[in-house]
Amino acid sequence: MDRKHLAKASLESFSKLAEESEAKGSWNALHALVDDEFLGDLLRNLVALDPAERLLELGNLEIQQETLGAGFYGMLPPQIGEELPLPHDERAFFDAALALAKIRSANLEAVTGAFAAYPLKFSGKTFPSSGREGVPGDWSLELDVASFGALLDALSNPSLSMEDARTVAKQPAFVQMMAHRRGLGYVPEPLIDEEGFAWCIQHAASDDPIDAIWRWLHPHNFFDLSDVRAHSADYRRLLEALDGPECELAHVILSRMAPYVPDGVVFNDSLRFAVGWAINGWATNESGGINLEHFKDDVDRLLDTLTHETFHRLQLKLCPADPAGEPGEFETITHYPLGAPDQETLYRALSYIALEGSATYVGKGAQHDARNEDVETALELLEGVRTATGSDAIDDLLSKGLKSNGPFYGFGALLAGAIVQSAGTEALGAALQAGGPTFVLQGIEAATVEVHGVLLEAIREVASSLERVLRS
Repeated sequence: MDRKHLAKASLESFSKLAEESEAKGSWNALHALVDDEFLGDLLRNLVALDPAERLLELGNLEIQQETLGAGFYGMLPPQIGEELPLPHDERAFFDAALALAKIRSANLEAVTGAFAAYPLKFSGKTFPSSGREGVPGDWSLELDVASFGALLDALSNPSLSMEDARTVAKQPAFVQMMAHRRGLGYVPEPLIDEEGFAWCIQHAASDDPIDAIWRWLHPHNFFDLSDVRAHSADYRRLLEALDGPECELAHVILSRMAPYVPDGVVFNDSLRFAVGWAINGWATNESGGINLEHFKDDVDRLLDTLTHETFHRLQLKLCPADPAGEPGEFETITHYPLGAPDQETLYRALSYIALEGSATYVGKGAQHDARNEDVETALELLEGVRTATGSDAIDDLLSKGLKSNGPFYGFGALLAGAIVQSAGTEALGAALQAGGPTFVLQGIEAATVEVHGVLLEAIREVASSLERVLRS
């Protein structure tokens, strides 16, 4: 096979070669699976493999990716299973291309099945307009796009060194993204770190044909950097819009939050834009942020999640905080020293419901999805927490309530909506100021949720204990 001649060949030339090598069937099957735009990329990278045995390196990439914490943890199927045909001659070349195209097709189908909201391409939407109306004069929100910009610069350099990739991995947005991931508690090992992320950056920037084929196979490869590299021009335009003087995204977010907050609360914060597989948004002790590839320019979803995560940061100013805790850390508003371990455990669960529920409600407003199964499951989990013994059992119950926007989100959003409907918007912030147990009690009463008598009494006892401690 004349690799030099085919390195810049057109699809018409490949079609002719397929016919001459009696691979027309494979060629037709390729056309059925892959659009011409993407098919040319595959064929030219496959031609560039020399020797042909390099195709086997894809299996090694998959293993390395998993080892470094950039794998799929079983949420998406493995990619390199059966042995791939090696493109030694023309016929085998098209067989190998077809095998890879089938893998890509299965991967894309799996993505849309497991991550239905994940956009595979940009839509061309623009951000909404908003003035300063409804935003307190002493509030501000800075949009930090510098980290993502540094990433795009790195991905445009095929000769990127590992040292330079490490520098990008240390950018603030990515450090906070990884800190949030580590702090969740339910993401299994291995967890990605700066070294693993730098490895992904370097390979995503590389023009080596094996790296290029690996990116082509799956948008989530290299910790979603395959997606970013493939749409780098679109991401660059999106970043320029976010960083432009006309962008009013921060004002829109603040204007969504402000009605729910009592007068006198001052809020100044930042939002960071990062990348991260399987997680949409995050908030840490230092900032809120989103992983931009999960939204691209889907403005409605982007705003919902940005508002959700920013409201988490505002909760640090509203909710009772453990006086012994480090100021600004989320653990200080999910724990409180009540003097009774069983009450402190239930306090954690009630706080999570209040925090995630109110952020979900404020993020989505009246459009939040309050499902009956969320209410039932959340109450079952609360009852389990009330009676559980042992930290592992308690952590497992809390994880079930929180993982993947679990039932604590929907149940808490229902309670938040009921509080607002019965007492007005500012009542939501006031309920958070009173603490998670009181928030849940007010919401249950306003929503007329039926709660088992023993559990309801336990929630009341925790609320009373918190009130006593706060008064003392």
